[in-house]
Amino acid sequence: MRRSGKTHDDILGTAHLEVEPGVLPLSHLYRLLAECFDIIERRHIDAPDLYRAAGNKEELDTLYRYYWNYRRLDASSNLDFMSLASLAKSAVRRFTEQKEDGLFSDALLDDLQKLFRECGSEFTAAEKNKVHVLLEKHTSRQQLSLIVTIIVHLSLLVKRAPDCTCRSLEICWNPTLLGPYRFLKYNGIIGSLISAFM
Repeated sequence: MRRSGKTHDDILGTAHLEVEPGVLPLSHLYRLLAECFDIIERRHIDAPDLYRAAGNKEELDTLYRYYWNYRRLDASSNLDFMSLASLAKSAVRRFTEQKEDGLFSDALLDDLQKLFRECGSEFTAAEKNKVHVLLEKHTSRQQLSLIVTIIVHLSLLVKRAPDCTCRSLEICWNPTLLGPYRFLKYNGIIGSLISAFM
């Protein structure tokens, strides 16, 4: 059988470069987050202002468009921690904006808020288990997997990155995870969730 000389990139790339990128399918969103988080954890763990510093918008749009077209990160670009962090948050935001409750329903946030008030700042194994039970009760399997992927990454940063605390990461991720209107009402939830996964 004769093969054409075109690569996957040639076929996908030139045909869709002018198409406005949309929301990544969930399987590709997981992969994008895994790639971004892996590079951040391996190469940029000591970066100052991790997740606080915003990447350049034009560069972010270019990176997202490239991933949208090729389903992989652009290895030829300079992937600094600001660009990777912004790309991960932007991809999650695009996904959550299409869902009425985002990743977290009000019922889940209310239950977590109540539980975290009872627990205090330190979590026993039983309390951590209650957190997981609540997450399973209020989310689909896909939502749960996405939440766990993000929160495990953030808890790892708190353990290993010198400038990351639960509070600083919560401030950076609140608008993305809870939406622009709910993060004030549920202030402290994401930080406590990060602590519960440590």
